[in-house]
Amino acid sequence: MWESFNGKLNVRATLGYAVACLFSRDIKEQDGAFPLMFKFGERGTGKSSSMDWFMSLFGYRNGNRQSVSKQNTIKGLIRNMTLPTSFPFFLDDYRNHETNSQVPDLTSPILNWYHRIGTSMAKKSTDNQTIDTRMKACVVMTGNDKPTDPAVLSRLIVLNYSKFLKRNELDMIPNVVRSTPRFSEFTALVLKDYENVRGFFMDFLDSNKKCLADQGFQGRTVNNWSYVMAGIQCVPYILPDLNHWSNEFGALKTEIYEAIHKEEALQKESNPLHEFFDTLEHYATQKVDPNSEFNRRFFVLDHRHFRYKPFEAFTDANGKVYQGEVLYLHPKRIWYALQDAKSDVTRQTNLNTLEAKLQNSSYFLNNSVQVFLTKSIDEPKESNLRCYVLRVDQLNEKGMLQELIAKAKEYEQQRAGRLSA
Repeated sequence: MWESFNGKLNVRATLGYAVACLFSRDIKEQDGAFPLMFKFGERGTGKSSSMDWFMSLFGYRNGNRQSVSKQNTIKGLIRNMTLPTSFPFFLDDYRNHETNSQVPDLTSPILNWYHRIGTSMAKKSTDNQTIDTRMKACVVMTGNDKPTDPAVLSRLIVLNYSKFLKRNELDMIPNVVRSTPRFSEFTALVLKDYENVRGFFMDFLDSNKKCLADQGFQGRTVNNWSYVMAGIQCVPYILPDLNHWSNEFGALKTEIYEAIHKEEALQKESNPLHEFFDTLEHYATQKVDPNSEFNRRFFVLDHRHFRYKPFEAFTDANGKVYQGEVLYLHPKRIWYALQDAKSDVTRQTNLNTLEAKLQNSSYFLNNSVQVFLTKSIDEPKESNLRCYVLRVDQLNEKGMLQELIAKAKEYEQQRAGRLSA
């Protein structure tokens, strides 16, 4: 059931990381560090619920969430981090200080937490003594924002949550919640056979490091993901009913490699652009226009703002001919609709910046192609408007706008019926 909410990769990586946490002291002694897990996604994608269930594996009720704010200081958090040893510390609702002045900069703390370094301050004495606040927890985080500093990102295992939970799925969540008091039996089973599970883990760890290196991954990426993969392989030994995980691990490895490549590609692209895409998808597939009527509900963004075509031919900026699926966007219409909806993205950046980023991205084909879009929601006629053209293959490769593209395909199938109404 959990996998149906959050996807196979995210759930199995979460459990693999849970196993790795229990051996994190050994990992720290061997490799000098232990990665943080970061679950990234828009509100409503299930990342916080998933993290609550993850924390239940260690006996924490309701996730034991913490957050950083002006009132809840970094110093206070670090003191709380001295309490668990190798158990996770859940830092919820990360916000990027570059776009939100009300939150502190967590760049330096995250770099320290990766190496399990706490804080040290001088005593008010003349003998050079210090007061040390040690940190031994495994840090797990969620956020609608994602850190942008490359040094920080290299210390995170990033899981992307892009699937918004539908109403019928939300109704099923209580079925999982009722079982969470028993989740802590997972940790008890590991501790009961600790030495044997540790032996399996260390053997799997070495083989996974080699596999990741053979795929061309380097440095911290190899170490970080090898811990997760080794943990996943240990799960069937802990829970025999999940023995099918062993048979499916080969396919999951391929999915992990693809996820790492996508994340690395995303980090090379402009973050403001991807934040804009996330917002665009949310308002096109989840956010109902408040002006719509109960018997005719429509989203804030729809066939008035974007359109899909299954095959077009364009020459890109490098002179190469692209033939395939394309997505047309009308940035001004989209921007004005988001402004009317008071979307955060319209306060964090501006349209000119987004258009410049879009033109410099790998998705871009053209910024001035005339396309027919619906004139207004109350009028079936279309207007011939100049739109941006994006490569669907590149969007698919990086996991961007998947649900919006599906919605655009649906609108395209309904187009003839709309125009004849």
